[in-house]
Amino acid sequence: MFHQLLFAFILVASLLSRPKLLYLNWGTHYLLIAIAGCIALFYHRKQLKRVVFQYRYLIGWISLFYCWILLSAFASDFPQVALKYSLKYSTYPIAFGIFLLIPKLANQKFYHRTLFHFLAFISGWGIIEYFSPNLDLLNILRYPNAYPRISAIVQGANQLGVLMAIGAVFAIILYRKNLISQAELYLTVPIFIGLNTLSASRNGWLIFILGLGLLWLYKLIRLKGFLILISLWSFFLVFFPVSAARVVTPNHPVFPLLYTIAPSAQIQVSAPKKERKPDIAATSDEARVVLWKDALQVFSQKPLTGIGVGVFAEHIGWKHTERSGFHAHNIFLSILVELGIPGFILSIGLLFNFIPFWVFQQELIGIPLILIFASQQFDFFINDSTFVIFCTYFLANAVQQGELNREHLLSLSKWGDRPPQKTI
Repeated sequence: MFHQLLFAFILVASLLSRPKLLYLNWGTHYLLIAIAGCIALFYHRKQLKRVVFQYRYLIGWISLFYCWILLSAFASDFPQVALKYSLKYSTYPIAFGIFLLIPKLANQKFYHRTLFHFLAFISGWGIIEYFSPNLDLLNILRYPNAYPRISAIVQGANQLGVLMAIGAVFAIILYRKNLISQAELYLTVPIFIGLNTLSASRNGWLIFILGLGLLWLYKLIRLKGFLILISLWSFFLVFFPVSAARVVTPNHPVFPLLYTIAPSAQIQVSAPKKERKPDIAATSDEARVVLWKDALQVFSQKPLTGIGVGVFAEHIGWKHTERSGFHAHNIFLSILVELGIPGFILSIGLLFNFIPFWVFQQELIGIPLILIFASQQFDFFINDSTFVIFCTYFLANAVQQGELNREHLLSLSKWGDRPPQKTI
């Protein structure tokens, strides 16, 4: 019961990034996750020695990686910014460690179902935002820069689009594993798909299509199911004004039904034209290309130590977006520019320690991990605590599965690759 409550607490805490702590102007979730870590350490104080020994290589890699993050921060031209983000992001390894402490995480129905219901809870807020965008409680919990694109109570519409895409795929996997009922599947999947389109996140759309392809490759759906789901998604895509405006010229009636369903579509979709400075990218696609070019240029100036964690978002991305928080929109490029070549090599080493390749044969863990990493090739959601906590859950599952497999192989080697025989 303790682990179940702590797991639910961390999920809920990850949503509280908008309410700020007094004086620090940091999200409340940083404090809550740190408190959860202290509680977990106290509860497992007698098992800590065994756990540290069990995961000693992984802990060593993480410690080495974090030491390099701090070294890069001190070598940065903006050490205060880099140190601030280094401290903020330290809560993510805490959440990852808590998940590792949960015994047999991947084999317990509760945690998979709870994560599924967590995504359903987020989707519920998305529905509320669609029908009541000016609700006072929403203004407290959500970031206000996305509407009319739906972002629910996560950091942005792109994050919601990706989460809903993975959520729809995850729900189908859970159903095929008999972990959720048919009613839960039929109720949530259309909602997840609808919110995926309402987020107007093209990255989220690509992840949904990739997810359906993976479900078909893993033989979890047939071609008929694939076509039904892609047809439902296409219907929402065309007839929701916000998503339709991403596909065609804004306010262009693809079908008459578009404006029959939503007569106010012209008002909702049309964004007022602003005078742009020459350096400001006109579209999100142009912004990505410009950010990638800038990242490579900045990397060439400091290839060894990088510019420091968070510095790109605070000082480089601002030039082309006039908004802080814009990373290089690629996970590997972001690590390379902020931590340099050694940091990049350490991060690759961490991935090899996190994820044994055979884990991808297990669709319950492998498919979400593939989708998570694919989504970070055109975005980088390191600032979104909900998305990162969602990722750490599957990473912790992969690490636990790898450790169980290693122990199994060791036990087999003791008996010459065969189980011990009874003697008469």
